Amino acid sequence: MRGMTWMLLGFYAGVSLLFGFLGGIDNAAHFGGLISGFIIGGILILINTEQLKKNAS
Repeated sequence: MRGMTWMLLGFYAGVSLLFGFLGGIDNAAHFGGLISGFIIGGILILINTEQLKKNAS
């Protein structure tokens, strides 16, 4: 499941960047959103580690 998640994230990021190169969309916004998402997601994982372990079992 984890491999599929990373594959989908990579695909989504690639498509977003591709649209940015086509014009009219700022790639800096896509990079900022990607980095912000990873940081916020990491913080949420650290905060809710016990709840995530409980839900996984």
